[in-house]
Amino acid sequence: MSRPMCWPKLNKAGNSQSVAGWGLVLGILLTCVGILALPQPTWAGPFQQGVAAATRGDYAAATDYFTQAVKQGDHPGAAWGNRCAIAVQMNALDSAVDDCTEALGLRPDHPQPYLHRGLALYRLGQYAAAIADFSHYLAAQPGDALAHYNRGLAAFAQGQYETAIADYHAALAHRSQLQASAQASLYNDLGLLHMAQSQPAVAMAYLDQAIALDAQDPRAYFNRGCICHHQKHYAAALSNFEQALALDPNHGDAYLNRGVTRHALGDEAGAIADWQQAAQAFRDQGEARGYHQAQRLLRQVQEIPVTVG
Repeated sequence: MSRPMCWPKLNKAGNSQSVAGWGLVLGILLTCVGILALPQPTWAGPFQQGVAAATRGDYAAATDYFTQAVKQGDHPGAAWGNRCAIAVQMNALDSAVDDCTEALGLRPDHPQPYLHRGLALYRLGQYAAAIADFSHYLAAQPGDALAHYNRGLAAFAQGQYETAIADYHAALAHRSQLQASAQASLYNDLGLLHMAQSQPAVAMAYLDQAIALDAQDPRAYFNRGCICHHQKHYAAALSNFEQALALDPNHGDAYLNRGVTRHALGDEAGAIADWQQAAQAFRDQGEARGYHQAQRLLRQVQEIPVTVG
């Protein structure tokens, strides 16, 4: 049988993010609900009631209030924008795009809807449109670290590696805005970008920085394992996959790739055990692509398919 390679991993947007064939895990998309609040009047109309509902996390009620505000002409531009922000948070992406477009039609000078629409477009896989919206937002808010990071993610998805690297470094220039875990995600992604450019030593240095900032995130260990595997440093690859699994025992990709590494070392029994675990984890998580990859590998080393569970 031909030697299997690391597999691409689905990112949060649901689109395959294969970095030159390496099964690496991209950082998460950072977002929050940026509700626009106006000065509190003596009488609280639907807009202010929507702000209050959103503040306490009751997004369904907030959406209803902002809809009433639009109908009553109570700050309709801001109401559309806040509906958009909530729709992004609730992953109602098409609604988010529509609401932000309505907001921008009323207030094209207000930058926040560009940011939220960009987030929705990114998650819909419309990366070029997302980049355009993030760029509009950054023209008004050039020091926003998260916006730079998100535009970098979209550029990464487009294969525009140099552009993504520039945006990630722009985000790190404003790192005081970011929690340590967010900075770790940036370093993690920088590692992937440099690996995509065939710079494994630089990539490993960035992944080491990610671990120094957040040693509990399995992604950097998993990505280091894939880099080590492709350099045929199999013992180091196993160690990193094991660290990823210690932090996330249901990490299907770590089982899958540890099995690939064990197979490369001639440990067929260990590879089979790992691919069975991977298939189980993927099935439990509803990840059909990963499940079929694990089953395909099992069929290559066994005469009959292995049924998991």
